[in-house]
Amino acid sequence: MIRVLHFVSIPAVWSGVMNAIMNYYRQMDPTKIQFDFLCFLSCQTQEESYEKEILSLGGSITYIKKLGLKNAFSSLRQLDTFFRTKAKQYDWLQNHEVYLSFLLKPMAAKYGLKHFIVHCHATKYSDRSLAAFRNHLLCLPIRWMHCKRFACSTDAASFLYGRKCMKEQPVFIMRNAIAMERYHFCPEKRTELRRQYQLNNCFVLGHIGRLERQKNHSFLLDVFALLHQKDPRTRLLLVGDGSLMQLLKNKAKTLEIADAVLFLGARNDVPDLLQAMDLYLLPSLFEGVGISLLEAQANGLECLASEFVPKEAAISSHVHFLPLPSTGSESKHEIQIWADKVLTIKNSTQPLRNLDVVQAMEQSPYNIDNAVEELLQQYQQYQY
Repeated sequence: MIRVLHFVSIPAVWSGVMNAIMNYYRQMDPTKIQFDFLCFLSCQTQEESYEKEILSLGGSITYIKKLGLKNAFSSLRQLDTFFRTKAKQYDWLQNHEVYLSFLLKPMAAKYGLKHFIVHCHATKYSDRSLAAFRNHLLCLPIRWMHCKRFACSTDAASFLYGRKCMKEQPVFIMRNAIAMERYHFCPEKRTELRRQYQLNNCFVLGHIGRLERQKNHSFLLDVFALLHQKDPRTRLLLVGDGSLMQLLKNKAKTLEIADAVLFLGARNDVPDLLQAMDLYLLPSLFEGVGISLLEAQANGLECLASEFVPKEAAISSHVHFLPLPSTGSESKHEIQIWADKVLTIKNSTQPLRNLDVVQAMEQSPYNIDNAVEELLQQYQQYQY
């Protein structure tokens, strides 16, 4: 049996990285492969975690203190102890916190875990300037590191490894594949949810993602405010939690759309919530691939995405890429473009769900049934 240790920051259900890993984990043959997790801290006391599911699938999860100026010594000591006692249990260390590769690879190799994977999930180091600069410096050694290179998309691969490095050593694109059947359209569930949230006779826009700057919720609220002026029956579902929650709620009040915006928080019933939507929007400032966009397509939804979302996430012509305002510029023009596109789709005679998209998704590499075997083959190859 192959045993893989995944290093991730936090095992929360809202984490896109954890969501991607768990989609694969659920489909793996437990007689061939097993996943364990090493995380910075437990999130059970604050938010819902994947811990119980990991344990039920036969895996384990270990927590260490988060690296920081105040507890760097104790955190490093915990890491060293973990690898000293458990490194030889694993065939691979798959690191999803790429900026720590310079530290984790030699520490694991010291105790016998020599097969190392760097897995890139984004096309930026951070949405905060200082953190981005720090992470950029810490990631520089990766281009010369003796390891296996993974990425969630070709854009993410090019960002972290560079095109020259990609030519010298192929990068495995471990797509953020999903279990399609979980997201199939269900009219009965749609009726139930729209009744529950009082959405009958409403045109419902939806978005799923952490309430952080990367996801660009402020721009989304501006677009929705313009739409709501033209049609008070429009509604916006925001699924996710984050540090900008209160700021965004305050903006919704300022724009006089608070009664039409539903802040649903972090949820584990995303497949159900998609049923209630009529159109999905992803105005992100950057994305590794945009897994929520794939989930929306698997439900058959028409989608609008920013031009910064990788194009390979569009499985059909029902995903429309639109511009965002450049840094420091006025956004009225782009807000109008997004609003006009929403109205065009709303006023069209297209069906409630696009079944051709669902069929395309099932045949695509983003179908977890197609992706699992490719990943297993990568774990079975120990050559870099």
